[in-house]
Amino acid sequence: MPALPFCLLEPLWDQFAALLPARREFAADHPLGRHRRRIADRTVFEHVVLALVHGSAYERSSTPGCSHRTIRRRVKQ
Repeated sequence: MPALPFCLLEPLWDQFAALLPARREFAADHPLGRHRRRIADRTVFEHVVLALVHGSAYERSSTPGCSHRTIRRRVKQ
């Protein structure tokens, strides 16, 4: 169940996504030419909104697909 209804979350995402820089799925300068895929910005955004709405820590809103470390790192970026 999402933290906010779709009618509120989608306009927020549209405004937030316009501020994000374009990134590649894989880094071209990786020494082996491959690494783990980057977790989608939309997924991280939904986890951050969930933590803010419920007032909980990132550890409680993390899932196996998006860890609390990933959420923190992306918020810092």
